[in-house]
Amino acid sequence: MVYTISWFLAGGLAGFAGALLTLQLPGGVNSGNDLIVEIFAASVLGGLTSIFGSAVGGLVIGGTEILVTNWLGLGFGLPGTGVLVAVILLAGALLIRQGGRRRTVAGVILAGLGIWIIADIAAGYPVDFLAAELVNGFGPNVTPYQLAIPLVIMAATLLVAPQGIFSVDIRQMFRRAKK
Repeated sequence: MVYTISWFLAGGLAGFAGALLTLQLPGGVNSGNDLIVEIFAASVLGGLTSIFGSAVGGLVIGGTEILVTNWLGLGFGLPGTGVLVAVILLAGALLIRQGGRRRTVAGVILAGLGIWIIADIAAGYPVDFLAAELVNGFGPNVTPYQLAIPLVIMAATLLVAPQGIFSVDIRQMFRRAKK
């Protein structure tokens, strides 16, 4: 009974929030389409069975989206891009080391992306615009990449912790990484 009442309350409050959202932003029939990616990514990140987890997932997704969009607009500079590439390569190596078909494929893709950015920077940006814009900044061209941020976070969550971050046994994850 408590779960049923909780779901009804959550649905009612979500509907009320959606009605109030149109008072702040221009509303229309497609207003929800602009937010569906962030909402779904927050639910997956926090865990589909945890209301508290979904709320924390929403805060993480929203905060990350704002911070990364601002950083991408300004650029990371060469040292910041080096740190970003190191994190990408480390994440790829950890995924490959954990094993499993999906994680190995994701690790190889991340490692390839890191190597591609390093090669492009070393060659003076002749291949494409990604490495140059990571270093110098995307400027006003950052808006199309804004929706990629929650999608990348959601994909990483599904690869590492498919049940969401509130269902992860951290000790077991470190034990698997040591093997």
